[in-house]
Amino acid sequence: MKRRVILLGLVGASLVGTAGAQAKVKKSQVRYQTSPRGEERCGLCIQYIPSASGQGAGTCKIVAGSISPAGWCAEFEAKPKPPPRKKT
Repeated sequence: MKRRVILLGLVGASLVGTAGAQAKVKKSQVRYQTSPRGEERCGLCIQYIPSASGQGAGTCKIVAGSISPAGWCAEFEAKPKPPPRKKT
């Protein structure tokens, strides 16, 4: 019984390790475009990674290549809105 539990634990750990190492998808697979779609744009997406300077194109956690902050794709997911500030 102990061997089965250890083996299942090792298999589960190996699956978790490979989930984070998946390749990014091509822009065409997610219908990426360089212009926003209404209020939705990459710069407001949880997957978007701004450039180090904060200017120009950045990258994406799931889409390969350079990504415009004004772009859009079908995987858009809005960043959570910050909680309202308390009045002092």
